Amino acid sequence: AYLRQIAENEKKNHDYEETDHDHQINYQTGQRVLLLRAKEASRILDEALAEANIPFDAIAFYETKTDERRRGQLLEAAAQADYVTFCSASAVAAFDTLLPDARNISGKVICIGPVTAQAAIDREIKVYRTAGEFTVDGIVACIKEDIASEERKRFE
Repeated sequence: AYLRQIAENEKKNHDYEETDHDHQINYQTGQRVLLLRAKEASRILDEALAEANIPFDAIAFYETKTDERRRGQLLEAAAQADYVTFCSASAVAAFDTLLPDARNISGKVICIGPVTAQAAIDREIKVYRTAGEFTVDGIVACIKEDIASEERKRFE
């Protein structure tokens, strides 16, 4: 949807040529996207840009590191949490690195989107829900909906 929005904005600028048979954009202006990422980031956006014929340069200019010193704090917090949220696949990987025995945590796991959810599933972490809107607001909405649902069940 986001790439479609980019394409619609480009239509307004008339800097492209669209073919009737496949609705792909052929950029005429030499415009490029600079895609900044972590070394271990997903390549899904690369694939989407390439599929949309949008020229880009991808630069992995940082990498995420797991803070081993936080293992105890994470274990204690995970044991007490009603909800555990993951906002990136790298957060799932770090969690699994620090607490590989915590796959069956008692808190409900909420993921920001399908890539993050798949990373959790691949590590045998049970995903309770994935946000409908892949944003922080989407995660908050998921939690609110679940709390409201639990409240309704209590009064039935």
